[in-house]
Amino acid sequence: MNKTIGMFSIVLLFWNEFLSAQTDSAISADSPGPAESAQGVIDQELDDSPILDFLTADKGAGNSGFEVSVRSRMSLVLERSRGFEEGLFLGSPLKSFQRLNIHSGRFRGGLVLAKDAGEVRIDDFKSGYFHMANIGVLGKLVLGDYFIEGGEGIALWRGFDFGKGGGVVSAIKRSGRGIVPYRSSNENAFLRGAAAEFHLGRTSITIFYSRRSLSGSRDTTGSVSLSTSGIYRTSALSSMRDAVRENLAGFRGTILLGDAGNAGLTYYGAGFSEPLRFGTGNKISGNRYSIGAIDYHLNVPAAILTGEWAMVGGTAGGVSSLFLNPSMRVVLVAAVRHYPERFASLHGLGFGEHSSTSNEDGLYLGARMRLGDAIILSSFYDQFRFPGGSGGLPYPAGGHESFLQLRFRPAAKTEVVLFYDRKSSEAGERGTTDRGLGQTVTDVYTLQRFRSHVEFDFSDEMKVRARIEKVIFRSEPGGRLERGTLLYDDVAFQPVKRLALKVRVILFRTESFSARMTELEDDLEGLLSAPVLSGQGARWYVLAKLKFAGDCELSARYSRLIRDDVRRLGSGLDQLPAGEEDRFGAQLDINL
Repeated sequence: MNKTIGMFSIVLLFWNEFLSAQTDSAISADSPGPAESAQGVIDQELDDSPILDFLTADKGAGNSGFEVSVRSRMSLVLERSRGFEEGLFLGSPLKSFQRLNIHSGRFRGGLVLAKDAGEVRIDDFKSGYFHMANIGVLGKLVLGDYFIEGGEGIALWRGFDFGKGGGVVSAIKRSGRGIVPYRSSNENAFLRGAAAEFHLGRTSITIFYSRRSLSGSRDTTGSVSLSTSGIYRTSALSSMRDAVRENLAGFRGTILLGDAGNAGLTYYGAGFSEPLRFGTGNKISGNRYSIGAIDYHLNVPAAILTGEWAMVGGTAGGVSSLFLNPSMRVVLVAAVRHYPERFASLHGLGFGEHSSTSNEDGLYLGARMRLGDAIILSSFYDQFRFPGGSGGLPYPAGGHESFLQLRFRPAAKTEVVLFYDRKSSEAGERGTTDRGLGQTVTDVYTLQRFRSHVEFDFSDEMKVRARIEKVIFRSEPGGRLERGTLLYDDVAFQPVKRLALKVRVILFRTESFSARMTELEDDLEGLLSAPVLSGQGARWYVLAKLKFAGDCELSARYSRLIRDDVRRLGSGLDQLPAGEEDRFGAQLDINL
């Protein structure tokens, strides 16, 4: 305990000294888009992404006042990994995120400076924007960094989204917001340049231009393969920065069809300073890229039809959905997707089993039913196939997934969630017969998940949650059977008016990485933490938020992972000296 308190004090002291020395110069600097840790925590910067926060301007709200908000965050893994111990990482182990936003009436602007652990400069990544809204026919104008949401996300969408799960309808039904200023620190999921949206009666026209540098490495064919990690902590990784330049221009038009819905058309083309290789096998490559897409949202009697279909290099791909509402308590959805192997979307993110929007066919059926005032039943079935192979193997593969969730409230302040998920997937590989002849062998992997989750709201100042989850993994042929179990309890309480605390303790045990489990954790605002847990051990964290001086907040989070089944966590340069990992982060939010 003394060791932990001592480390907390050192980190807090260093954080304050570091910010006082660098924040002022960082915020005044001129501005021109996940990393996996040792235990598998995906600590993704999603600040103000559409998943977590909606920008005020994007809601169409107006404000005649002047607002300034500052977010300053520092985080650190307390153990030193092999890369730091051996001096192979160029910078300090501190991870930094600094953001300034200014809003005045129809105008707003922002600046982001970010640094990953091991990088040298606090402004290793710089992002900024200027935004105007609702000036005559001009609906939006963004100069700087932005992204565009349109249609069903095939041609243009944000870089992150939730996939299949309890939201069986929301996973399919999308509602794009058009141009959105970029305020995150992911170094790939944005465009850089200018975008404008004009409203002319029932028609909306968006034109956009982007010019930015991309990271990558040159292969033996002379083409550049893109790198999307956004981490430049070694000399080799730094040499990959700005390997190729992308020049992109395009437009998007939508038309309102009255009560019948709307339709849209999207086109953009890109040129690259070096020939690119977008993927292995038959995927497109070269110096040029273009995509054209049409999308629709049609209200027909007792149903809604949505979809988006695009053409890339003579190959068509897309998704179509049907939503039925037979009663006020029932919503049914059916969706078909077709992303050929040669289909690739550079700035889109279509719904699917994988996030590549390529080499996938699927049929999705879902239902959401309200069985009573406090009972909701959700279910889906998804059949998918990868014609060009999966996991780096060229043999066709596929599978199916079934999901059932029951959410109900047995009492006014109690909620219970029960769900069952079963996914079977194929993997083809080359083998030999007893006579030594070659043959293709298909392995079938089945993963079943059982979860029971309960929440108690004892009062406005105290809430308790508990979960137990069981995983069963089976491999055929061979009948290999592996299991995993996860338990957690957390409590959120408010001991005094301005202080909120949350504590969670997780116990887990799996027989292999194939039976791994993931649990979504509360983190500092703007962060998404989803640890991938395998082996045997325990994890716990404490999150504290203190409000002071009006609309200002100081928050801090400490987490600890203990693995009993390994001597060291991680591998390569990320390997830690023992089977333990301690993380600490602190964040200051000031709103004026």
